[in-house]
Amino acid sequence: MERLARGGALPPRGAVPVLVRRRVGGGARARAPQPGRERREGQPRGVQALLRRPPPSLSGALDRRWRELVAGEEGGGAPGRDAEATLPGGGSVRIATLSNAAVIHTRRWVEHFRARGHSVAVWSLERGPEGLEARALPRASLPNFLRYPLAAGPLRRALAEFRPDLIDAHYVPNYGVIASLSGFRPISVAAWGSDLLVAARRDPLQRLRARFVLRRADLVIADGGDLARAAVELGAPAERVHAIPWGVDLARFARPEAREPELLLSTRMHEPVYDLPTLLAGVAPVLARRPGARLVVAGDGSRRASLERLAARLLPPGRFRFVGLLEPEALAGWLARASIYLSASRSDSTSLSLLEAMASGAVPVVSDIEGNREWVSEGEGARLFGPGNAAGVTRAVESVLDDPAWAERARAKNRRVIESRGDWSANMSRIESMFESLVRGHGPAGAPDPEPGATR
Repeated sequence: MERLARGGALPPRGAVPVLVRRRVGGGARARAPQPGRERREGQPRGVQALLRRPPPSLSGALDRRWRELVAGEEGGGAPGRDAEATLPGGGSVRIATLSNAAVIHTRRWVEHFRARGHSVAVWSLERGPEGLEARALPRASLPNFLRYPLAAGPLRRALAEFRPDLIDAHYVPNYGVIASLSGFRPISVAAWGSDLLVAARRDPLQRLRARFVLRRADLVIADGGDLARAAVELGAPAERVHAIPWGVDLARFARPEAREPELLLSTRMHEPVYDLPTLLAGVAPVLARRPGARLVVAGDGSRRASLERLAARLLPPGRFRFVGLLEPEALAGWLARASIYLSASRSDSTSLSLLEAMASGAVPVVSDIEGNREWVSEGEGARLFGPGNAAGVTRAVESVLDDPAWAERARAKNRRVIESRGDWSANMSRIESMFESLVRGHGPAGAPDPEPGATR
């Protein structure tokens, strides 16, 4: 078991720590206050000025929470109970999940816990599918740094009625902030990658928000070692951080008997971070030299129209196809047919798309970034290319297509890796056990702090 020990050495880059904290649930813990002055050190003057005072439109409760953020007060909500609590329903947990209801990751997560008999209520600022039964939080026409904190007041009232045993927040600087301002405990926060690896490194205010959340969370779940290290660097106590990839459904994403030998497939979203223009430019020479090769582009996003125009300019007519956002079964079908999976992402933690491809036998041709190297390396299950290097894409794809024997060995190796480390059922069972242990050790969330002037 690898641990990110406070003050000690981090695990080597490229290794996925199986567990990077001690046992979850040790009763209520003492917290040392952090002066607000220290929290603001190194921030631009404008950010410091903003953080010293809340916006005038905030409610009394949120005003007080905002000031706690700045002052570094660590109370943050209802304390845990020292006595071990009995899980309600003979083992079931009442979970309040705060997440973007529009994304498939939220639906998969919630469906797992509901299927296991837990009572899960979902709150979101984003609209989700009917089956998820997400409860809407108010979505004001304001910048994100205000929109999410302002939802804490309505959420507090809803949680007082639901009475959760655990707050389960996803995406640290957004829903993690709402959870931290809600006044309920214990809190588990799931980092999704770009929240810590991109937003928190690029934006001082996002970094401050991430620190605020991570220092208060009772449990931090990261899907890769690089993300776990980022959480610790941003202030999460190392003993509360777990690196656990969500994983894939091994029955759904299985290796087929036969596949199309020159079918190339991209399943990433059409957003700048995934750099699909580099992929299209790199694939163009392959399609020009190989009459049987073709490209299928799944996914959707803000850049789809521009990517379709670029593909029409670069690629031979009739040799590429944009198929849009796919349901899981359709996605599994395309991965089972594809010879090569493509991703030019410039930033990733553990990519679920990569794990799905590895499980399905589509050989990864992916960017040489840390998140990918935790699962594959050059010549070991994949071919890698430098981020933004279209010529590298061309060479890597040609290398796979020119050596079918190596490709078959890579497929077998990748499937073994996913069965060992990337099994959705096994990994979610570990997270479920952590939730149950956290509730036993911390006690039910209880009632939130009262509104100013109110009584319990």
